[in-house]
Amino acid sequence: MTTRSSRPARSMIRTLRLRLLAVVAVFIVLVGIATVVGLRIVVDVNAERQAYLAGLSVASWGTSVDGVRVIDSERLQELAPVATVVVLLDSNDGVVVVSADATIPLSDVSSLVSTTGAGATTHQSLNGRSMTFTRVTFDPGTVYRDGSDVPLSGALVGIATEGAERLVRALLIAEVIVLGALLVAASFIVTVVVSRTTRTLAALAERVEDDGLTGVRGVAAGFSETDELADALVRLDEKRARSEQELRDFVADTSHELKTPLTKIQGWSELHFQNPDDRERTERALSSIVEESHRMRRLVDQLALLARAEALLSQSRTPVNLSALAESFLADVSMGSDTVVTSRVEPGVMVLGDEFSLLQVLRNLVGNALVHAGDGATIELSLKATGNDAVLAVDDDGVGIPTDRLGGVFDRFATGNRDSGSGLGLAIVRGIVTAHGGSIELTSTAGTGTHVEARLPLLH
Repeated sequence: MTTRSSRPARSMIRTLRLRLLAVVAVFIVLVGIATVVGLRIVVDVNAERQAYLAGLSVASWGTSVDGVRVIDSERLQELAPVATVVVLLDSNDGVVVVSADATIPLSDVSSLVSTTGAGATTHQSLNGRSMTFTRVTFDPGTVYRDGSDVPLSGALVGIATEGAERLVRALLIAEVIVLGALLVAASFIVTVVVSRTTRTLAALAERVEDDGLTGVRGVAAGFSETDELADALVRLDEKRARSEQELRDFVADTSHELKTPLTKIQGWSELHFQNPDDRERTERALSSIVEESHRMRRLVDQLALLARAEALLSQSRTPVNLSALAESFLADVSMGSDTVVTSRVEPGVMVLGDEFSLLQVLRNLVGNALVHAGDGATIELSLKATGNDAVLAVDDDGVGIPTDRLGGVFDRFATGNRDSGSGLGLAIVRGIVTAHGGSIELTSTAGTGTHVEARLPLLH
């Protein structure tokens, strides 16, 4: 038994809209992140370049006095302390002098000296100011003169990058605002686009709910997917209509077939009760009732076989040696019938199917020929493998079938003589063969004979 979930179904349109918005949002965020990261890289590279150029300038400082290169305090005072910081270092990497204001802690400067090697670049925040430092080396003999000479080995040169940092922060804030605006705009655009795109689907559902499937192809025009959906709905409705019509026909035919024996049983029973002392009439009534009861039993059995044939598609199948099955069946026929049935059975013909149902095919085809071919007719059963098919055929040279009845020979209750059968035999055969993925056809000429041929897929 199939149980439906009590959880309400999600809206496909809303889900599609949310997923599109998620994709757009992720794309916008990735673009924003890439932009900020890219700007950050550009700012850092530019700051390092400026620090490098400033370092080259500081490395060229000094005036030659008596063979000594001298850097005096006035040179440091020329620098803008907010934009540039120069730290002169002695031969032991000790801090000789710092060009910036005295608010920069000496410990921070000393730590920066120890972590920045010659030619290296370091990004550091000093006293709340973002700066980029590089280290340069002075020529031997360079001194700092401020009342006395102090030998110098090099210098740390830093440039302020606060402006670039503010630019990055401003861009980040702007991007957050822009991203929010873009998401709002994308939400509106996606909603409009999805609604208009799925409008046909909504109209199709509304038409099906209100008016059935009339005119759904016209409603679905415009998109190949909705066209295919409309076609599938129409085909499904046509299939449903055919199934309902077949069910009504089946019920009507079955009712008609059961009505005749039931009428006879009722009639003979009433006659018996009208004159229960009439022994001859009572025996005739009971004989007729038994005969009609047997006929009803055969009809019910045949209906059960027909239902089984139509349900074969859902059953598991096994390899069946159709040749052995045919030989075994012919042996049974020869023992139970005066009519000789000849055979031409090719050995080793294998198919995939239900053995009981395939045996029923043999019984119905040969039994049909035995009943309807007429006295003195010759019947032959043949089986062979041709290409990818197992070809099973029954031929007789009997009375044949009139041309006007050939079109409905596989229909339910199609029979020329109600006393000789239920008219379900060939319908059962067609149902079984079709369920096995095969086909069947019948050709006949009145006065000449009948040929029935069933083709089943071979098991290779």
